[in-house]
Amino acid sequence: MKRKLLSIVFSVVAICLSVSSGIGFTYTSAAEGTNVDVEIFSAQYYENVNKTIDVYEKAMAPYLTRSIKNGMEEVSYSDDFAGVFIDKQGFLNIGVILSDSQVKSLNNSRSYSGQVLYKKYM
Repeated sequence: MKRKLLSIVFSVVAICLSVSSGIGFTYTSAAEGTNVDVEIFSAQYYENVNKTIDVYEKAMAPYLTRSIKNGMEEVSYSDDFAGVFIDKQGFLNIGVILSDSQVKSLNNSRSYSGQVLYKKYM
């Protein structure tokens, strides 16, 4: 009896997940009273994310220093590195603390086939 009940519960959950996976939802935050749209990303987004993953290590290499201390890997970041994220288009955004002309030069170089965007942070 327990197995039947458990299998029914899992089946209902699986059906609900499969039905809702292709539908966009709008949630209302009770605290703020605002609507938040849950976006459904396109195939182009996922294609860009896959490309971003491929170039991530190379793009981040100038900003990372890896060393082994006491048998453990330690990672440190350069002083001009501010952070990294993937935007809504699936592109890698690297925050840097550089002059406007240096950031513009990095973006104009179109390295990594334009997959990486550099953003200036203060």
